[in-house]
Amino acid sequence: MQDMNEPSNFVDGTAVGHCGPEVLPYRPHMDPLATHTLCADAKHHGGLHKDLHNIYGLLEARATNYALSEIRGKRPFIISRSSFAGLGRLAGHWSGDISSAWHDMRMTVPELLNFAIFGVPLMGADICGFTGDATPELCRRWMQLGAFYPFSRNHNSDTSKPQDPASMGAAVVRASRRALRLRYRLLPLYYTLFWRAHVFGDSVVRPLFFEWSDNEAVYDIDDQFMVGPYVMVTPILTEGATYATPYFPGSQLWYNIVDGAFLAKNTTRNVTEDQTVAVKGGAILPLQEPPVHGPVSTSNTRSSPMQLIVIPSDMNKAFGELYWDDGDSPNTYDEKKYSHIEFYLNRTNLTSVVKWWGYGVPPINNITVFAQPAVTGVTYNDYPCEKPRCQYAYIPKTKVLHIYNINVSMDKAINIQWSYKQNKRVAGTFTRLSG
Repeated sequence: MQDMNEPSNFVDGTAVGHCGPEVLPYRPHMDPLATHTLCADAKHHGGLHKDLHNIYGLLEARATNYALSEIRGKRPFIISRSSFAGLGRLAGHWSGDISSAWHDMRMTVPELLNFAIFGVPLMGADICGFTGDATPELCRRWMQLGAFYPFSRNHNSDTSKPQDPASMGAAVVRASRRALRLRYRLLPLYYTLFWRAHVFGDSVVRPLFFEWSDNEAVYDIDDQFMVGPYVMVTPILTEGATYATPYFPGSQLWYNIVDGAFLAKNTTRNVTEDQTVAVKGGAILPLQEPPVHGPVSTSNTRSSPMQLIVIPSDMNKAFGELYWDDGDSPNTYDEKKYSHIEFYLNRTNLTSVVKWWGYGVPPINNITVFAQPAVTGVTYNDYPCEKPRCQYAYIPKTKVLHIYNINVSMDKAINIQWSYKQNKRVAGTFTRLSG
């Protein structure tokens, strides 16, 4: 954690003597320039402070990144308060000392989106605020938002009241547990998006106009954000409110990611705190279920079986992908010590293509398909889906099919079929292609 690295100073310029004249070809809106930092004529190894102030944090992040990589032989994890163009390839960023206030929580969303545009994908803010005392209601709403920051951390000053969920009461604990467990479920998706950011320069979270650039209605929306191209988060940001009113853009249907219930299509509607994370048709999401008992961490969640959620588009198509490596070693992509799998839904055909297999991936044990008519039977590799090798359940209220306990290796072909009351059949085949 690199803090106060603007660099900041608790005096203006110097505690001994005086700063020299501030001679510049232009005057930034700061007078004097040494306010809470070093003198403009202070000498660094690379030159005078007036020429290096803006890139000080970037250079510190670069030096720290290189040092940690060489010393530990693993990927460095660095979060810097100061930032400059290019920081995103070296470190993440957090928004500094914000207040425990509704306005400050609201403003973290556009700040998150700005840094996505700046090319800093690992971005977050101090959940529940840093200065001042958070109320239980504020902290509850902020935990429901901050769980989906790429960098998610509840953090405050040692002069403020405790604001961890347990200190805020049962309602905050329940809301935090629900939001954080969903975040842990989505970690394979986040990890794949970070891989795309590394290789292709994509964003992890993004404004809606990244996906609907021809829709002027989304240009000014800065209280919702996308996680990748399919998942949308709409936090409740107003004190005393029990719902948010998001806009659901585009021609695809939107569903509640938690239970698969239909939400909206190309319109606005109110959503409760249990409906603030939505997914649109056309997606196949890789997930993992965090442990039900005991501590929940990234490492023990990574050992859980994989799951897929399939959300058909209006043309009964969908796409998804998974990137997977050991999560800590450097250069895994360049050294091909990873696996990359693509998933396709084409009408009634679900397939996977192994683009590269260089690291073991946990098996799939659960496939959930949204927006399905009533299912009367399921077969798995030409055998009836029966205990103990396979089970299924259909939820008529939400039209969701659950196929579970199948324990399928990601590099082996499977064939899943299910029957509708109309005697139609849907086939799903997973195939292994050579890398």
